[in-house]
Amino acid sequence: MALHTRALCARKKKTPHKPTHTHTHKRTSIDYHLHCQSTVDGLCCIVVCDSAYPSNVVFRMSNQLLMDYRERYPVEVRRTATAPLPLPKLSHTLQQAVDVKNIDSFSRINDDLDQTQVVLLDTINAMLERGQKLGDLVQQSEDLSLQSKAFYTQAKKQNSWCCSVM
Repeated sequence: MALHTRALCARKKKTPHKPTHTHTHKRTSIDYHLHCQSTVDGLCCIVVCDSAYPSNVVFRMSNQLLMDYRERYPVEVRRTATAPLPLPKLSHTLQQAVDVKNIDSFSRINDDLDQTQVVLLDTINAMLERGQKLGDLVQQSEDLSLQSKAFYTQAKKQNSWCCSVM
């Protein structure tokens, strides 16, 4: 893994005009991506993740980390450093990144929209069923109305001889 990341970083330094790059590494049981993002001043951020993790989220997160690092450590400080310079926000960002919805508001909104769509489809189906039941009730009401009219005319005929005798 370290070999791949170093090679990818070296390749990115040779092509500074392309700030982002994704390399897919496939093994028999493991399929993962190496997402690489670099800056013009030589910083390089590599994120290794599952191939299912959205690349736009990875690049947004790595861009934020690079900006924080550049802000915290200017070029002069980085060039004269004798030890690795820590980035305190890294562990917090990685903990948040476990669930895409914590990092990416678009994913959160998309999930909310999917849930809303399911609720709306259920509501529409329920309304259609109620509409069908209402249609059945209207039909039954019309049938009862016709039957009552037929009963009324039949009863009128039956009772017509009763009233004429008196």
